[in-house]
Parts: sequence; C-alpha cells; structure tokens
Amino acid sequence: MTSYAVRAGETTVAVGIDAEGGLRLNGDPVPASVTELGPYRYRVTARGETFVLIAERAGSLYRVIHEGCVHELAVDSERAGSARAAHEPAGGRYEITAPLPSLVRRIEVSVGDPVNPDTGLLVLEAMKMENEMRSHRKGRVAEICVAQGAAVEKGQLLMVLEA
Repeated sequence: MTSYAVRAGETTVAVGIDAEGGLRLNGDPVPASVTELGPYRYRVTARGETFVLIAERAGSLYRVIHEGCVHELAVDSERAGSARAAHEPAGGRYEITAPLPSLVRRIEVSVGDPVNPDTGLLVLEAMKMENEMRSHRKGRVAEICVAQGAAVEKGQLLMVLEA
C-alpha cells in the first residue's frame, strides 16, 4: 500500500492506495474511483457522489479546484509525514529529523529566522533525489543541528523550531 499524509490547513488525513487502486482514509476503506477527463481534469466518485475536480501541482503544493473553490493541499509520503508528527511535542517546540539516510545539500534558513507553513528549511539528497524539508507550522528557527554537506542518518535531529 502506498500511503500519504495530506494536509489542508491544520487538518491532516492519512490516505492509502492499495495495489488494486482501493482507497483508505485514516485507515477506513472508501469506495471510490477516479477517471482522468483531460489535462488536470478528473471525475471522482466517492461515497455515492460524483464530482469533477481540476488539480495541478503548484510548487510544493497541489491546487485543487472544486465548484469554484480553490483548495491547497500539501502531500507528504507516509515516511515524511510520520517523521514530522513523531517529533512535534507539546509546548510549541518541535524537531525536524531526517526521514532516511541522506546528505544535507542546502540549509535555507538561519537561527532566529521566522518560518510559516510550507517555508523551505533544508534540502536533503538521498538516492540521487533531492527532498526539501518544509515547515508545516508558523514559528522561528531555534537550532540548526547539521552543516551543509553533512551525512545524516534516519531519525537524526536536523533542526529545532519553536512556535
């Protein structure tokens, strides 16, 4: 099963897609089908309702238009989403950790910088692919625990943010 954490504002939903195309939302099976109608246009049938969506990638977000309303969604792999959630203790302080062994390619912020949801924090390279780690809350950079060019292990602390 392929799993994703889909965020819209402060709401996150676990979305799973099995090998046969079956859909699960927060672990519950949902009868659904998706038909591509053309570039960026999809017909979705779920829970007995059918609707047409326009969906396009907008930088690191997905912009979905439904009945004239624009919704911006952030989509993380299960690995990135669970790594982020697991290191977000109460009290406004949260840790950003490496989702897998990587090299730190770029650090895009400095200690004391303010961050907003979707602010790029740093770029990791793993298996010849770059992965940008982004903030998902408003706050400021409290600590940077790695240097550019450093090799990091899965779960290693990269940065600390404070609300």
